[in-house]
Amino acid sequence: RNLKNYQKAIEESQKAIDAFPNVKPSDKGTFGLVVVCYHTIAKSYKALEDLKKAEETYQTIIDRFPNTKVAQIAHERIRELRFKP
Repeated sequence: RNLKNYQKAIEESQKAIDAFPNVKPSDKGTFGLVVVCYHTIAKSYKALEDLKKAEETYQTIIDRFPNTKVAQIAHERIRELRFKP
């Protein structure tokens, strides 16, 4: 694994998220982009074996977009991180 690639993915994804600080689920295309970026960050942290930061990233999705399908998926991902066999 190339650790620099994961770090770069985190940095670039965070830049995209920061570009749309007030995105809402009704902003279809932009919302999708931001959600994908959050998932990229979480998966990158998981690959780097930083499960705490991966979980924090999924929690951010839940906090920013409560009562959405993406929040439900983030809850599932947190459960997977916590209860991985």
